[in-house]
Amino acid sequence: MGNNSKSDSQDVLAAQEPPTRGSWSNQLEFILSCLNYAVGLGNVWRFPYLVFKNGGDRRSVHSLCLLYRIIHDSTPNFLASRFTLLASHHNRNTRSQHNLLLSIPRHQTSLYSSSFSIAMARSWNSLPLEIRGSLSPQLFKIRLFRNILNAQN
Repeated sequence: MGNNSKSDSQDVLAAQEPPTRGSWSNQLEFILSCLNYAVGLGNVWRFPYLVFKNGGDRRSVHSLCLLYRIIHDSTPNFLASRFTLLASHHNRNTRSQHNLLLSIPRHQTSLYSSSFSIAMARSWNSLPLEIRGSLSPQLFKIRLFRNILNAQN
C-alpha cells in the first residue's frame, strides 16, 4: 500500500507538463535587462549628468589656471592680447584698481558670447578677490578647488 501511493504521486508529477519559460527576442534585450538588474535604470540616466557636471568643473579649473598664467606671466603670447585688466584702461587711482578684474569686450552675437575669452573673463571676474590675488599658480589652484568644493556642498 505504501509503494502504491508513492508510484501514484510519481505518475501525477510525470503527467504534468513543465511550465513554459519566457525568453528574450534578441540579444540586446538580454544585455539591457542584465544591465538594468546590475546597475539600475536610475543610475544609467544619472551617469551622463554626473560626468558632464564633474567634467565641467575640471574643464573650468584648467581654463582658469591657464588664465591665471596668462594674466600673471603673459604666456602664451597669442592669448595674452585677448585679456586686459580693467584698471589698465586709465591711469587714475580707483578703489577697484587692485581687484584684478578683466574687461569684457563688447559682443553682439551669442556665439561670441560663449567664446573662450568672454566666458573665461566672466568666470575670472566672478571669483573672490582672495583667489584672483593668489601669489602663485599652486596657491591659486588650491584656493580654486576649495571654492568649487564649498559651492557644491
